Amino acid sequence: MPFLSRIELDAKLETLRENAITILEVRFREVPPELIDVINTLKDVAVLKQLHRQAITILSIQEFQQVLEQILCSEKYSAGETESLASREVSNHQHLVNY
Repeated sequence: MPFLSRIELDAKLETLRENAITILEVRFREVPPELIDVINTLKDVAVLKQLHRQAITILSIQEFQQVLEQILCSEKYSAGETESLASREVSNHQHLVNY
């Protein structure tokens, strides 16, 4: 990846986050606020690109949440605070959806 200034990197991350969220909104109309919060905490370009592709091809919001949780729990992505926050919020929302 070419060298990016902090401002450029922040702008790229924000764009990737917005793109994933927008696709989910267009495809599924409603996106749980907890899921949006989790996406907005992510700071890994590769993870956000993967989520962007998943948002295009996934069959449901629930499947997207499962993929997100798998990504965050994998050894490849260890963001400490973000990982535990994301897992907790996605799990909380899934309990509400299943209720």
